[in-house]
Amino acid sequence: MTITIREENFILAKERALFLPKQQLLAISDLHLGKSAHFRKAGVQVPSTLAKQDLQRLSLIIDRYEPQVLLINGDMFHHELNSDV
Repeated sequence: MTITIREENFILAKERALFLPKQQLLAISDLHLGKSAHFRKAGVQVPSTLAKQDLQRLSLIIDRYEPQVLLINGDMFHHELNSDV
């Protein structure tokens, strides 16, 4: 979905990302890489493929928009030490 604010286009991607074509900037937030290993370690059952799926989603959206700048807001890693990262 594209919205325009003050003559500036913003693409709101279904992958939970924002792309600004004029600036060639892709913004995403809260990747939380490593969250599946952290939760499994705490006894919470989550798929071990979660990290791979998150990275595949990131790779696909980068391939689609080919940004010059990747802006990651919020938490990139879920926990300082884990086996997923």
